[in-house]
Amino acid sequence: MAAVLAGGSGAALSHASAAAHLGLRSSSAATVDVMVPRSGERDREGIRFHRPKVYWPEDRWTFDGIPCTTVARTIVDLGSVLKLHQLERAVEQAELLDVLDVKAITDVLARISRPRGVRNLRRCLGSERLDASLTQSRAERDFLELCRTAGLPRPELQHAIEHATGRWHRVDFAWPEHALAIEIDGWAYHGTRTAARRDRRLDREIRDAGWRVERFMRDDLVDTPDAVVTAVRHLLTASRDD
Repeated sequence: MAAVLAGGSGAALSHASAAAHLGLRSSSAATVDVMVPRSGERDREGIRFHRPKVYWPEDRWTFDGIPCTTVARTIVDLGSVLKLHQLERAVEQAELLDVLDVKAITDVLARISRPRGVRNLRRCLGSERLDASLTQSRAERDFLELCRTAGLPRPELQHAIEHATGRWHRVDFAWPEHALAIEIDGWAYHGTRTAARRDRRLDREIRDAGWRVERFMRDDLVDTPDAVVTAVRHLLTASRDD
């Protein structure tokens, strides 16, 4: 914790130190890895500060009382410093702990330009699985950019909604104060009859929980972005008028 405090605002355990804290792999390194914003602290004895170009609030959480990078961000960062067999073991451990989220990993990859170690990640996670999820993540990034340029309130990402007793679903985007959820669908996961039935059932359960939910296809973001923005703005305005 002292090393994180030394990093100042926004600091978090990262890389090998985060992996050890999260239980993904052991580490006997004498140096503590800490991620900080680009303007953050410089290295000091016993602490290695990492200052990546891309480091979002979504990359940081608190686990057992200590700020550290998320499991997804940690695995991506490990890909740049571990050998393939070491990374495979860390990924396997994440699976055993039931904290491996390929979707969250591809969200991180979509934000980082030319991430190091992505080839090994593809080998560990399966290139087809990773590519399909990465395409979806890029669509979600495009939606977030649409909201920003249109001046819409920033939504929460991967917001958990209890749509049935003991059953939770993370929607792509949410404005909890408006009880509004937005899902961005790609053909890879939503282009079949089975998927369509599943999505309709899930949407009904989310609406029964008191939320409104709207879906857009990835093509909508490319072909008719203005229509998407208009629809979202109308939904937000309608909630204020209720």
